[in-house]
Amino acid sequence: MPVYLRKNMTFTPPSLENIADLDENDFEFIDPDKLKDQVPQPYRLVNKIVDSVVEKAWSFISDIENKKTANLNKIRAPKYDCAVKLQSHEKATALTDSVDGRYVFIGLPNGIVVIDSLTQETVSTWDEEKVDIAHIKCHLIGVQTYLLVTIDEMGIAKLFIFSSEQIFLLKILNEQVQEPGATKIISTKCESSEEGDYIGIVLENTSSNEIWLELHRLPRDTWLREMETVVAELKALSQQQEEEAAMAAESTEDNSQVFTERKGSTTSIKIPSTLTIRERRGSSSNSLSPTPSPSGSPKPGTPPPLLTLTPGEKPNPKFTPPSLVLKIHPPQPITGSTSSSVMSACQKVDSGEVIGTGQHHIITSTHLEQRDSMFEQQHENMMKYLPAEDKQNEEIMQPTFHFVTSSRLTPVGLEQPSQTGRPTTVIVWWTGESNLRQYSLLKQSKDFDHKADIVWPFCSTITCSTTSSCGIYLAVGLRSGNVVLWDRYLGIEKGVIGVSSEYSIKQVQFLDPSISSEDMTDYPPYKTSSSAWLLIQTSDNSQYVYNTSLNTLVVLYTVNENNEEETVLSTVSGIPELLLVVTKDNSLLLKDVTNGQDVCELILPTSFDLTSPWEPIYSFGGGGQMLYVKGSSSSKDEEGAIIDESSLFVYQLRSFPSLDGYWKRPRNNDIKPVHSTVEQRVNALLKHRIAVQPQRKERLEKRWNMMQQELDIILQCQETAKKRTGFGHAYSYFDQPEENDN
Repeated sequence: MPVYLRKNMTFTPPSLENIADLDENDFEFIDPDKLKDQVPQPYRLVNKIVDSVVEKAWSFISDIENKKTANLNKIRAPKYDCAVKLQSHEKATALTDSVDGRYVFIGLPNGIVVIDSLTQETVSTWDEEKVDIAHIKCHLIGVQTYLLVTIDEMGIAKLFIFSSEQIFLLKILNEQVQEPGATKIISTKCESSEEGDYIGIVLENTSSNEIWLELHRLPRDTWLREMETVVAELKALSQQQEEEAAMAAESTEDNSQVFTERKGSTTSIKIPSTLTIRERRGSSSNSLSPTPSPSGSPKPGTPPPLLTLTPGEKPNPKFTPPSLVLKIHPPQPITGSTSSSVMSACQKVDSGEVIGTGQHHIITSTHLEQRDSMFEQQHENMMKYLPAEDKQNEEIMQPTFHFVTSSRLTPVGLEQPSQTGRPTTVIVWWTGESNLRQYSLLKQSKDFDHKADIVWPFCSTITCSTTSSCGIYLAVGLRSGNVVLWDRYLGIEKGVIGVSSEYSIKQVQFLDPSISSEDMTDYPPYKTSSSAWLLIQTSDNSQYVYNTSLNTLVVLYTVNENNEEETVLSTVSGIPELLLVVTKDNSLLLKDVTNGQDVCELILPTSFDLTSPWEPIYSFGGGGQMLYVKGSSSSKDEEGAIIDESSLFVYQLRSFPSLDGYWKRPRNNDIKPVHSTVEQRVNALLKHRIAVQPQRKERLEKRWNMMQQELDIILQCQETAKKRTGFGHAYSYFDQPEENDN
């Protein structure tokens, strides 16, 4: 069968230029998501929005599930619900402990109560009607003599002294004038220096919303001497009345039973119970002898009669009042210059060699107004979105102040060697500003309104600040998330800690350096702590610990990073490694600051919660062995009315098994000396050099012996060289060639 074949049948491939571009629509079947028809634009946008919402919800749910899983796998800290309820003082409004851990001072709606921190026995009371104590703080100013600083609900600040189991009123700092239409001035803050040398009180005029800070010098040493006189007079008066009661009882021979009752009871004496001076176990008769001070208050020549008491009256001795030292007003907003001419304006402006507050300048108010109007015209369409100024609810500026000792930052001429170790300077900053001011407490002038000696500007608004216990370091927290650390002793900036770029600094606190396991650095002429530990908490409740060594500034670890909302209250007295924190679920935790782990959880009895959880009423006692906490509960009676109940609970921290390792841990609590004057430093260096003289002599003898050995080796090398060369003379380093005169 014939087959017809076409001749010359060849296939010519197309050139690259003739190949058509690939159409993406031809490959839709490759992607399964594109099998469906493409929806129009409005529905396509809705689809994208729904997908994004689902993805965000799914990620949020996944985070919650991961947190739940991590929480279930987390090792739970032991819970202790062994709180002991006190049968009295259930209406406590404020708590504080004595510095030495002997007593706990309780503020009540009608006075103050002092109890023993270990046995909870009432030691002394001070009663006054309609005095609801809202704040109380204790300072140790002598041997078993304490200064109490209180503020009641009416805004009245008072000073008390407690010694020999007696409480006496020292001074009402802002006593109100009981007249119709009189200006009411209340106190919003009252803080004293550590040893009670100075006190600062923030006063506010309720009618004009004016606020200012007053600093008073307290005659601490004079109060100690006056207190000795008062106690002696009370003892003598008590003994005299006891003798009179005994003589009256002896005259009644026919009623021996009444005599016995009067002799053993204090109700027969017509004086208040506060006159009964009880001798506590272990106390000595000279327990009130004050600590000698190198620069105390002048001793009065003839002390006035302190105590004039008639039977039936309450003891009210008169003490020396404090003296006003300084009055500080909040900074005024910067306004235009009020000078009438350019020459007068230039005279007010300084040379610019120092940093000031910026109040003195040559910019007129007209220029500032023109700039504001120009800004409003350029951004007229955006001005409507700005919030309206609410001057009625405007926040009043509050000051924060610290009493510090002299340092290299003290201006020349304000140093006083006699005030070494005592506060001579106050550091103040106001809310909402970025300047920190330093004032001297030693200036003597009739005008108490002084200008700041030093102004420290910062790049952001100040949110918090603190000073170390030794007074060397000053830490300032900023809204930008940075912490600036100053070394006041050397007068230099230690460094800037970049903590967070998203959150501001909420709280800074120096920790006890004894928690570090590092060895102390020997820096002649004395041992110096290698670091200062700084606890930092940001606005998102994350906690960080920084260690500032002698030369570097290093972050160690993060204690808590946005896992739980916690607020650090304070460190545990006696155990500086532990922090007392309160969580958002109204529970108390003891956390180890060295590793960030929860040590134990403190649980109140059923139906009781913390009173004001974010500012709970609590106090330590007995050097950290006891913890006093106020709890509140609410219930309904049969009629449906709400019944509020509050009680004071005590935790015996010393009995917790999880804390045994902390109590047994050795700590170095030696206070390292810091010499603040040149003479002290030179004397310490000379003393150290004399002490190491035998060691230096021994090293010198060893070196001379080594030099003799080295010389013998050199001579042996020379002899060996002579023998090898075979010449009569070998060149030596010690043989110098003779110079030819020609």
